[in-house]
Amino acid sequence: MKKQRILGTVALIFSFIIFELDKSGDLVLLSGALLGLGISLFFIPLFKKVL
Repeated sequence: MKKQRILGTVALIFSFIIFELDKSGDLVLLSGALLGLGISLFFIPLFKKVL
């Protein structure tokens, strides 16, 4: 569970770095995919605890 949140945090950080450094817009899909992966890995364990 903790590894999943750490991986989610790393994916979120990489997605924001790619989004900020990509001036041409070629890596928007990669950034969006990493953002979705990071959100799901980070927040799903929290929702499981609440529910």
